[in-house]
Amino acid sequence: MRKVGWQDRTIKRIATFKQEHPLMTLQQIANHFEVSRPYIYKVLKNNGEPTNNRLVRKKAFYCTHCQDLLPSKRKFCSDKCSFNYRHVKVSCAICHVPFYRKKAVLRGKAKLGQTYIYCSMKCMYKRSQLV
Repeated sequence: MRKVGWQDRTIKRIATFKQEHPLMTLQQIANHFEVSRPYIYKVLKNNGEPTNNRLVRKKAFYCTHCQDLLPSKRKFCSDKCSFNYRHVKVSCAICHVPFYRKKAVLRGKAKLGQTYIYCSMKCMYKRSQLV
């Protein structure tokens, strides 16, 4: 049986579409061309195109702090990024010495209504003596 002109063009379009979109499944291609999945399978098989979807999309993982691409499922690319993400640089309310404090600790203290940040218990007691 000889193929009609429009049928031949559709077969070529299906084959090139699969080459351009190798990650699409047969059902997705069938929905795109509004034909059945077995028909797509038959067309691709006759044209020597791969019918299975062996190429699987790999999920990309990015560093939470610097947004660099990571090789595996981790949150941070280095200890430095981990530290910088979890800590904030603040200065003492009394002696004005800069130091790092965890974000979670600062959030908890703010929730309790504490407005001043102290580097040590010594500075905290100094503040209570000034008031």
